Amino acid sequence: MSTIGTTTRPTGAVVVGIAASNTTSAIRWAVEEARTRQLPLHLVHAFGTPGAILTNQTHGRVFEQAEHALEQAVAHARGLAQGAVQVSGELDGENEPVDALVDLSDKAALVVLQHRMLGPVHRAFSGSLVNAVAARAHGPVVSVAENWRPRDLRGVVTVAVQDPDDALALLCAAGDEAGARGAAVHLLHAWWLNSGYDLVVVDEAYRKERAGEVRQWLNPILREFARLQPGTEVTEEIRHAPPLEAILDAAAMCDVLVIGRRRHVLPQGSHLGPVSRAVLDHTDTPVVVIGKSSHERSS
Repeated sequence: MSTIGTTTRPTGAVVVGIAASNTTSAIRWAVEEARTRQLPLHLVHAFGTPGAILTNQTHGRVFEQAEHALEQAVAHARGLAQGAVQVSGELDGENEPVDALVDLSDKAALVVLQHRMLGPVHRAFSGSLVNAVAARAHGPVVSVAENWRPRDLRGVVTVAVQDPDDALALLCAAGDEAGARGAAVHLLHAWWLNSGYDLVVVDEAYRKERAGEVRQWLNPILREFARLQPGTEVTEEIRHAPPLEAILDAAAMCDVLVIGRRRHVLPQGSHLGPVSRAVLDHTDTPVVVIGKSSHERSS
């Protein structure tokens, strides 16, 4: 393991996972995030491979290529930062990328990864580094699509909430993002009957009844959020639509989307729900996936 620009890992940094191929979109977004939050930026290229697979000669070539990729990424980040952000790099040839980034997520402010826009067949066989890290991470993971480009800011951070258990943590995370940007928070709750008879069963009276039930558990959460983060503007939307459709529509109209991962019991396997995975696959808006809150991480 070697480092560039520092002899230790900076605590509370914006961490970027570097791939052997192009990671410029994630780097660009992470530089701006680090600048906005006044945090250091730490680039990590983990490429650990079981030793039985590689000969010493092959491993040497892989290490050289990995070192070159990291050096290029660090130089690119420093060029974008123009001295406004402390940039360092770390080369990890011992650990698999997912394990290394999950480990780093415990002390990082957030972990930023570039999401490749793969077809469904390719993704079924190759899997997704973003999904794997987000499913296990100890803190927030940001997915930046490979085709993401800076665009005119809309001044909105959208947070999708489904139930009261995680709503406050998600709302606070969205508030942090909004506060750093001088933006407003758009809270979205979408619901749809999965029985296949939604269009038959649901009428205007039922929509009003369902909206009232949601507001009953949502209002105390909004009051607590106002106490924790006074001054943050929040707009609410309770939408009768398939959640994926509603979230993707909202993502197209905001600067950052905040979502949660489903609560889990089993210690292994993906803890991202199907909606979260589909959102990551189909939006080019940066997505913040919230696992544990900062309070849970420190306790």
